[in-house]
Amino acid sequence: MLLSTAAAVLCACWLTGSGATQSASDTSDRLVAGLADVCLRRLTDAVSAPMAGLRREVAALREQLAPRPPPPPACPPSWSRHGHSCYLIPPLPNSWPAAEHGCAQLDRRARLASVHPDNQAFVAQLVSGAGHPMVWIGLARTGAATFGWTDGSPVDFASWAPSEPNNPSEHCVHVYGPQHQSVTGHWNDASCSDSFHFLCRIDLNVQ
Repeated sequence: MLLSTAAAVLCACWLTGSGATQSASDTSDRLVAGLADVCLRRLTDAVSAPMAGLRREVAALREQLAPRPPPPPACPPSWSRHGHSCYLIPPLPNSWPAAEHGCAQLDRRARLASVHPDNQAFVAQLVSGAGHPMVWIGLARTGAATFGWTDGSPVDFASWAPSEPNNPSEHCVHVYGPQHQSVTGHWNDASCSDSFHFLCRIDLNVQ
């Protein structure tokens, strides 16, 4: 179709130009030149319009065929999302070791929650809203005066209650709930065999 249109325009230009060149006058020359210019513009328009449409179709096709990024992973039902993590406080309390195991039973990616500058306010709010007196987190003593997170993340934030930690024989850490108004959201070391509610966390970046 495109070639037929171009051929028709070229033929019209040639016939018009051939008749005009029979005169040798300057006026005839200018007329021929003007007609040739008009023919050229018409030919350009006849070619460019379909090409523009073709380019749009190709661009649309490329967009359709372009690889799509995978959808972001979702939290399991009933878990709360914050950033790239999911959080859950199960309904039944347990000892700290059983709580760590219980998180992994709920989801193989889950561990007792670690707390960092980017999630500390969310964790404090979540614990306070749950209404439990104490909630285990994933911090445990690794030495007389050192602690580490069970998920291996760096200890880059701490929110100890006043005078805590205060007992080297207490190896596990919990967050105070709303019943402890003066220290709600702050941490305390306790015996790992104590039975508290606990906070599980899934890192969605870990598959």
